[in-house]
Amino acid sequence: MKKLLALVCVLVFCLSLLSASAEEAAYMETVVSIPNGDHDIPATVCLPAGEGKFPAVVMLHGTASNREEAGNGYKMAAPVLAEKYGIATIRIDFPGNGESTADYMLYTFKSAVADAVAAANYMKTLPTVNPEAIGVMGWSQGGTDALLACAW
Repeated sequence: MKKLLALVCVLVFCLSLLSASAEEAAYMETVVSIPNGDHDIPATVCLPAGEGKFPAVVMLHGTASNREEAGNGYKMAAPVLAEKYGIATIRIDFPGNGESTADYMLYTFKSAVADAVAAANYMKTLPTVNPEAIGVMGWSQGGTDALLACAW
């Protein structure tokens, strides 16, 4: 009886590990660095699992925030967009914010748009991203940057 109980416990444990790894396989996140003129853009790419040409969104943070956004809003939203809706995302740090080593004095509307375009262009190079279906979104000042970037 003890052996059977031990076997059942091991089986349940193994199934829970398989279930956890299946959940983790629904998306993949990768930290990248994108060269853009005089600075590099730290970014996190979140891709849905599977093959295909997924639409993508460039996520732009607000003033004095970072690519995870206030309250980790983007960090939480990116996996949901990947898992539930099949949307790839890239979230970036503007100069002087987050993990960016560039001076904050480089951050202007013009540089923000250039960074958003560089991030979109990076996404276009990924084999699982549809280069014709890339949008941009932003929070706070990132929203203004997103509106300006729409002209790219």
